[in-house]
Amino acid sequence: KGADSIIDRLMFWYQTFFAFPDTERTWRRPALKIARDVLRKGDFDIIVSSSPFPTNHCIANALKKEFNIPWIADYRDPWTNNHAFQFPKFRQFFEVPFERSIISLSDMIVTVSTDVAGLLKQLHNKDIQIIPNGFFINELNMQSVLLTEKMTITYTGKIYPQQDFKKFLDALAMLVKYPDVDSDKIEVRLYGQKLAWIERAVKELGLVGIVKQYGFISRDEVIKRQRESHILLLLGWEEAGNAGMTFTKFYEYLAAKRPILISGGEKDSLCVSILKEIGAGFFASTVTEIENILLHCYDLFKKSGAIHYEGDDKKLYKYSFESRAKTYASLFKQIINT
Repeated sequence: KGADSIIDRLMFWYQTFFAFPDTERTWRRPALKIARDVLRKGDFDIIVSSSPFPTNHCIANALKKEFNIPWIADYRDPWTNNHAFQFPKFRQFFEVPFERSIISLSDMIVTVSTDVAGLLKQLHNKDIQIIPNGFFINELNMQSVLLTEKMTITYTGKIYPQQDFKKFLDALAMLVKYPDVDSDKIEVRLYGQKLAWIERAVKELGLVGIVKQYGFISRDEVIKRQRESHILLLLGWEEAGNAGMTFTKFYEYLAAKRPILISGGEKDSLCVSILKEIGAGFFASTVTEIENILLHCYDLFKKSGAIHYEGDDKKLYKYSFESRAKTYASLFKQIINT
């Protein structure tokens, strides 16, 4: 663990000083060479760059200068004002003006939510178009999948400091204390980075054997684990002022067509709104509310051996990338016709 910690620190400082603007910076030169060759041979109306990684925007900026083709800068995540920006503040002192300079040549900025749009507008002083994330149609669960024998609750991906998994664990600990709840029939599976504090909390709350961290698995395996689960767990964002934020994971969960439990976060968040619109699951913000939802789900599982998905497919479809692409196409026409 000590060696890992030293390596992590060395990598952190290496990236702080040399991975500018990101770890993919070495891709810039070969990408520019290929892009220039392609643009000289063809007739193109629009350049689109999408980040992460910001290097993509740097490449598009250079192409815009050289070929004067309209450029859309697409932010799937913010750049310097990202909540996950991990570098020291002195780096932001240099990188914020750099971002402004790069994006200043863009003809349009697109992002995924009203919250991110607000940050970008403040930084770039431009109108921001919003096209949320979505799911791939080919990943939509269209067949009957055999569910796990236990009432399985699955979480896939990273847990951020702004998410409160402990709240869910406290509710789960209360659930398994009910005399008519068989804890041997419940499993909570976490796929992603193994966290020591979760192991400690699991032991303290008496949830050993119920909550398990499995580490990283492939995307194909993630999709399988999601589809066979009785409930998919999404941790809401506890930091105020982020109600418009949606997670890529949330759309993955929608595609799995399994009941989603949003644990914590704001009740007026976009994820909760979409969840309720489709009828794709449950939202609970407090430990008591989460406990009650878990007890309700356990009763359903006890009666029929499954927790059934009851979402509306017609309402679900509009959150696919295919539907989003139609909106993007309208933006292309808007730029071409101006």
